[in-house]
Amino acid sequence: MATPRGEDLDKLSMANALAEWLYFSKLTGSIEQEEYDKWKLCVELIPGAGEYLQLLSASEYNNLQGKVLRDFASKLK
Repeated sequence: MATPRGEDLDKLSMANALAEWLYFSKLTGSIEQEEYDKWKLCVELIPGAGEYLQLLSASEYNNLQGKVLRDFASKLK
């Protein structure tokens, strides 16, 4: 994959922000599965963003991160 530039970089940046929102929303249970699936498809259309969401969601990557975010999210409820 080539390094994104210009408009492609803007798309990737927005899609990665969406991926982070999806990950956090799923983690906190603040998004319905149907809505999650819809937005996940949008993220996966942007090269690099779908992979980023997979990385965020991978259990081997996020054990500590997930615990920290779950603890933070529980304080928001």
